Amino acid sequence: MFRNRMDNKFRALILYFCFATVLLSLISDFSYLSLHKGKGNVIHSISMEQPYFSRILNTRNRCNQIERHNYTIRSHRFKYDDHLQAVYCATPKVASTAWKLLFLRLGSHIGDISVDDFRNLDYNDIPNTHFDQNADETLAWFRLRNYMTFFITRHPFERLVSAFNDKLTSKTSVTSYRDRVGVMIAREQAGEHMQGLRYGTNIAYLPNWMVSKLPGIDRMNSTQKQQIMEYMRILRTGEVPFVQFVRYIIKEYNEGRGDELDVHWLPQVKLCHPCQLNYDYIMRFETLANDSSRLLEYLQWNRQEDSKIQFSVQKSATQTEDTKIAFEQISQNEIEILKEIYKEDFTLFGYNPDLYDVKPLAE
Repeated sequence: MFRNRMDNKFRALILYFCFATVLLSLISDFSYLSLHKGKGNVIHSISMEQPYFSRILNTRNRCNQIERHNYTIRSHRFKYDDHLQAVYCATPKVASTAWKLLFLRLGSHIGDISVDDFRNLDYNDIPNTHFDQNADETLAWFRLRNYMTFFITRHPFERLVSAFNDKLTSKTSVTSYRDRVGVMIAREQAGEHMQGLRYGTNIAYLPNWMVSKLPGIDRMNSTQKQQIMEYMRILRTGEVPFVQFVRYIIKEYNEGRGDELDVHWLPQVKLCHPCQLNYDYIMRFETLANDSSRLLEYLQWNRQEDSKIQFSVQKSATQTEDTKIAFEQISQNEIEILKEIYKEDFTLFGYNPDLYDVKPLAE
């Protein structure tokens, strides 16, 4: 048996106390939670066996190698369930959709639906319970210190390529990121791809035959015209190539906005803060099936065997080939900057930053 349950009466008293505190100290905005000292260094029973013991120990030891920051956490990333007595930090592009659905099913908040159907639900129709809904920090910190906490890690570059493929390419039917982020990137970098033309990016919405007759373009050869027409398509659709996506991230980082990146490519450390919170259980995307099965067994300790929810693997948990192909499109200099941006993820979670090196550094 994994856990010793808190006495029900004692738990009720604690919760009543916390709710009373909330009523006395109600505040209106709880989108960010100030980080204080989390739970102690005790290792949870679920992580007492290998490889989970080493993951916890190594992560905590590596925390001493990085600079500590006075972060606040994004409250909506933390899902909780009072019946399960568990808190899950959901990191985008690290099986977050699958595990958010599992978490809701385990708490009987949602029925047995597929991941694809869940992904298509309107956000307001999902019965999420996360810290952003709490009135102040009291209950959030009670849960963080007393509930079992977990999150999932992934190789930073595989996560980056997965986010790119899912948000900015035609591999997905959802166009919101392409329409907003992709078009913005294409417009910002248009000067590098429009053969020196000074026309505004709105020419992308003109018919091709009309564009081909504009002064400057009418004197181009067929290859140059084809490049112009292709970039006009990118301006319309937001389907930027990977190299432009990477250069956008590097620009944001160099201009001091590294902490403001979209959550889908923000470093994992800045989403889940493992050095401040001392998680009880750490899963890895590369061993997701085994790690998830162990956690599900723990969370369903009191369920009948035939009613237990199982983790189903729908596809390979790694995307090595996709990442390799994507990184062959960028320079080694750009890869080195990406290593710096995601340095803490590599350091804390033990991933190899050189795995997708492509060529010698430029002299």
